[in-house]
This record gives sequence, C-alpha cells and structure tokens, in this order.
Amino acid sequence: MGPRINPALHTVWRDASTLQIGLRAPRRLLVGQLSAADRRLLAQLGAPPEPGAPARSRVTPDVDVDERVLTAPLVQTLRRAGVLVEGDQACLHDAHIAPEYHSASVVYGDPPTPADGAGVIGGRAGRAVTVVGCGRIGAAVARLLSAAGVGRVRAEDAAPVAVADCMPGGMRPELVGTPRGRAVEHLAATSRRPSHLDRSGSGASAPSDHPDNLVVVAAENLADRAVATSLLRDGVPHLVVEVVEAVGVIGPLIEPGRTSCLRCHDLHRTERDPQWPRLLAMLDRSAGRGRAVPHACDVSLATVVAGLTVQHALHHLDTGASRLHDATVEITLPDGLPRRRSWEPHPACGCRWAT
Repeated sequence: MGPRINPALHTVWRDASTLQIGLRAPRRLLVGQLSAADRRLLAQLGAPPEPGAPARSRVTPDVDVDERVLTAPLVQTLRRAGVLVEGDQACLHDAHIAPEYHSASVVYGDPPTPADGAGVIGGRAGRAVTVVGCGRIGAAVARLLSAAGVGRVRAEDAAPVAVADCMPGGMRPELVGTPRGRAVEHLAATSRRPSHLDRSGSGASAPSDHPDNLVVVAAENLADRAVATSLLRDGVPHLVVEVVEAVGVIGPLIEPGRTSCLRCHDLHRTERDPQWPRLLAMLDRSAGRGRAVPHACDVSLATVVAGLTVQHALHHLDTGASRLHDATVEITLPDGLPRRRSWEPHPACGCRWAT
C-alpha cells in the first residue's frame, strides 16, 4: 500500500476544487484549484468523496495506490506538509491503541516531516518507568502510563492502601489494606494494552532488568528529597510531582548534570526566605511520623495533576525533550489554571559542576 492522508486529520471539501486537510495548525493545509485528475488522486489517498459526487465515481480508499502517482507534484506537496502516512500505518487493527497512535501521528514530527505514530507508540513498549509514592496521584499516573503503552511500570510504596486513596482511575476500594506499591503494579498491569505496533523487540513489556528511563516521584505533601538526591547521584532522570495544600506542582523534570535539581530550588527559596531550610527539616520529620488527616487533594485536582504529569512524562519518553526542564507547572484550586514557573540552576548547588 502507498501513502494515505493521515486519518487522524479532518478532511473536508471547502468547495468543488478546494480540499482542507486538518482543522488546526500546524497540520492545517488548503489545497485549491484542483483538477479532475487531482481529485481522483486525492480519492486514492483517502480523501472523502466530493459532495454530490455520484456513487460510481467514488474511489475506494483502501485500494493500492498507482505507483505513478507517488511522484506527482500534489503528492510531494502533501508529503512536505506532513499530512501523509504510509498505508500500513493508516490501517490499524488494534482499535484499543488507535487513539494513542493517531494522537502521536499528529503531535510529533513538525512539518515537513510527517510523524511515525506507529514508531512512537511501538517505542514506548521498550520504556521503563518507576513511580515512587502511590497515593491518589501516583496510582493514577502509573495506570495511565501503562494504558498509554509504556512497557514496564513499577511502583514503590510500602504503606497500606487507605480508603482516602481510592478514586476513579486510581486505587480501587477492594485493595484497601494492600501495600500501595503492589496494588498499583497490579492495576497498572490490568491497564496495559499490548499492541502489534511494538517495534522495540521486547514483546508485551520491557525486560524486567531494563534500567528506568524515568522515575516519577509522586509526593503527597512534600517532595522526598532523599529519593531525589539518590536519583540525582545515580544519574536517573526523574519527574517530581506533589500536592501541597490543594496546590498541585508538576516538575521539575530533572536530567542529572543538565538541569536544575530540587536542591537548586531549595537554594532559590532560601534566598527569599532564610528560614526555609528549618521549615523543610521540620516538615521532613513530621512526614516520617505520618498524618492522621488525609492530604488536601480532591478528585478533580488529583485527576488534572496526574493527567498533566503523564503528558509530560510521555513527551520525555517519546522525544527526550521536556518543557519542565528548569521549570514547574502549578495547578491551584478552585480555577485550576496552569501557571509555569522557571527555576534556573543555582550557582551554589553542585549538581552541574561536572558539566
């Protein structure tokens, strides 16, 4: 099969000789002044029939494309605009993973380079992520990562599941009393959706001894500095997410030796508030004793924070890039509008001295 117009893009006829592919930039493309031959070619590429076209003139879009059209100027224009995919990518058999594939085919690969959605989703099967901290946010993050095609999702949290941990898309009531890490790994495994798009050679999941591509530190009230320090020392990329008094904070995503770390953030805070180290130490001690009252993290905030965390985690896993390098995003109730804050590496922190 030859190329096809990306089925994830809306394709509509503006008039008898103008086809619009995609509704939003950067994929939106208007193709005008089309001849009858152009319209027949577009039909072979999967364009919808023109309004009012007789049934006998409609071309079935799943027929093989004539090899002669592959070098046609119109086809080259569509290739440069990034709106074509190969036919075997356009015809998916795994309906359960199709939304992820179509999203990747639109999001990744700026024109003129079309995205290989199958390659993106297949690559996730070879990725390994560990979630440290499995409260409301951590549990939802682990399940969503697994559902998005990440091959191995591990969880670390020995505390028992509490009733307050349960929410739709996260922990389930029947797991109350089970160690949270074990419960989350079970839920993540049930969310895993294997696909023939796996091109990693790893089968249904990443190898058990695969090093972590990313660790998500999902703190419920204050990011675990000891965990982050250990990950920094070991050179493991990690994404910090926490909820502090109904404020969700996503980030930073720390690339050891390249971006600011949590200690950088603490040093910046100390410049503004010299008592911050003392407060941090007291909060750390109180966290070790546990809390009798559940954290202020309602279901709407937990869902939004978990969703944004997964989006940023997937972006990093798929591309190696991140908008959360040297930055955080804050979600504050009641409006929930995201606010991005920059956090440059602090000159007094040693995390980048080797670079």
